[in-house]
Amino acid sequence: MNNPSTPPPPDAVIFDMDGLMLDTEIIYHRAWQNAAADFGYHVDDEFLHGLIGIRTEECEEMICAALGDAFPLDAFRQRWPQRWQEIAETEGIARKPGLLDLLDLLEARRIPKAVATSSSQAEAEYSLTVSGLRTRFPVVASGDQVRHGKPAPDIFLAAARRLGVEPTGCMAFEDSNAGALAASAAGMSTYIVPDLVQPSAEARAQATILSSLHQALALFSG
Repeated sequence: MNNPSTPPPPDAVIFDMDGLMLDTEIIYHRAWQNAAADFGYHVDDEFLHGLIGIRTEECEEMICAALGDAFPLDAFRQRWPQRWQEIAETEGIARKPGLLDLLDLLEARRIPKAVATSSSQAEAEYSLTVSGLRTRFPVVASGDQVRHGKPAPDIFLAAARRLGVEPTGCMAFEDSNAGALAASAAGMSTYIVPDLVQPSAEARAQATILSSLHQALALFSG
């Protein structure tokens, strides 16, 4: 489904955060690579691309499994957030093109919105605050608040529940395969704006592909 049409106005819109609203996936990857290098290990880009959309804790465990039993996971968990913050403070956190226009439109039409992110609550609060977006979202559902991370639907279901709307009445925007599958499993109308990785065949079958958040504005025309 590659040609977006104009659906009825949604009851709410649910946004992923990293890679969809904020250009932060690459910051995570660099932070993980830098932290692993501090302990003498190398993590390649292709491996990290497979972690996009997955909860932080699960990503840490998958990195450890890939690097072997001798990898110092506890020390890595302490180090990589420091590396992440160094990058964010030095380079800033960029918002994706079209995001502010889309948020303005939703607010003008009084359409509720929320964040559903695989990042932890602390990570989400930091990123949204630094990027100037925190006050625009009354609800932020994070990966550490649910039992199962993406591609399970839990985060999206939690966001809808906290907004007081039915999931089937929601529109969801994602950049990752795991996130798109999660939103679709929750029963939401799902749209993918690709970031570092192109959508899989499975994700394409369950979501509409957009070139940018600018294109998403057309979904609310009329």
